[in-house]
Amino acid sequence: ASLLIVYGKTVPTTEITNVIENSPAYNAGLQPGDIIIQFNEETVTDFNELKRFLALNTEESIKLGIKRGEIFYEINITPEVKEVKDITGNK
Repeated sequence: ASLLIVYGKTVPTTEITNVIENSPAYNAGLQPGDIIIQFNEETVTDFNELKRFLALNTEESIKLGIKRGEIFYEINITPEVKEVKDITGNK
């Protein structure tokens, strides 16, 4: 028998898991597995921080620092804001 106890809180990472075809991320060359580590040259450590940066920079060109494997590179991308509905039809 074994017992596993985990303490702490889960923090969503900035690793890209999916890229939608013809989206700004796709057109900029982002790939699943890429990790966003900088936003406009500021270090990003978790998804909540990235989400906050994006909310303040909608539809403006931004520079992302990306780690792909052991390679670091920068890309410029312009986020696209879309209005979507949830499962109950709310916007």
